[in-house]
Amino acid sequence: MMEIIKCCVCTIEFAVNEDFFQMRKRDGEGFFCPVGHKQHFSENEIDRLKQENRYLRDRKEELELHSQMMKHVANGYKGQLAKVKKQLAAQGEVEVSS
Repeated sequence: MMEIIKCCVCTIEFAVNEDFFQMRKRDGEGFFCPVGHKQHFSENEIDRLKQENRYLRDRKEELELHSQMMKHVANGYKGQLAKVKKQLAAQGEVEVSS
């Protein structure tokens, strides 16, 4: 299978085989159009995946911290609810159930 590439200088379209295309996308190395203009893919696949991996790790850490914070908030509300129930029970206004 062939991949069509358009030269960023002269706009000529040319075909390269799929293996070559994938290899250049992965390694970011340069190649030439048929007229001789140097070409390259601005972001190789390895760099893109590293950047995506960093983003996902950072996002995971953010979400874990947020989850911990929400658990603390929920526990605080549970404590407040228990306190109010106890006060109401002491006043005889409500039955306390767990």
